[in-house]
Amino acid sequence: MGKIPFIKILIPVISGILFCKLTSPSFSLVYVGVVGLTIILISFFIPKHKSYALRWLFGSGLILFLFSLTTQYYQYRTDQIYCNFPQTVSSYIGEVLDWPQQKRRSVAYEVDLTYPVNKKVVLYLEPDSSSNYLMPGDEIMLRARIQPFRNLGNPDEFDYEEFMQNKGFSGSAYVSSTNWMQTGRCSSSFRAKALRLRGEVLDLYKNFDLDDDAYSFISAL
Repeated sequence: MGKIPFIKILIPVISGILFCKLTSPSFSLVYVGVVGLTIILISFFIPKHKSYALRWLFGSGLILFLFSLTTQYYQYRTDQIYCNFPQTVSSYIGEVLDWPQQKRRSVAYEVDLTYPVNKKVVLYLEPDSSSNYLMPGDEIMLRARIQPFRNLGNPDEFDYEEFMQNKGFSGSAYVSSTNWMQTGRCSSSFRAKALRLRGEVLDLYKNFDLDDDAYSFISAL
């Protein structure tokens, strides 16, 4: 069978991604993976005197298997992201995933919705006395009209919709100060604890009177 160069492994993976992006298939390609896996298994039982002539079998089977595996994972990720949110204001429960990001007219939070759907969204909270003090792991209740990301349609514009989908986010919403509240519960997951600890460390560095560039560098670590 010989050694397969890394580039030959990348080709079916890239092809699978491009196939899904360009065609958006509504059908499963599991059977392609089954055929590929079958060919791989057959290649292990080829008699030695025929192994050279049929050396292409293993590579062909691996290509089919990786192509199928890539398309299956791509479709799975797409299904995880897609959500047909109600067109009206609805109630949700979610967990804050990161520290607040200050915007011109709002405070942005990445939130993992846990009820009634399990989707990641970006919430823009109306600034008030509470909007800046949520921490990773905090659980909140909210009422909002969540909408999927949309590009403006301008030529040569940055593909913000695809960018956010690649990050795993399904939509966004603006939430007024009267339409959200903390439940008092906080996640004890390792990720939430690590992010809270990171925030405490960054607050400590603020006391060292670092310039903006130095603090930005430390924050990026």
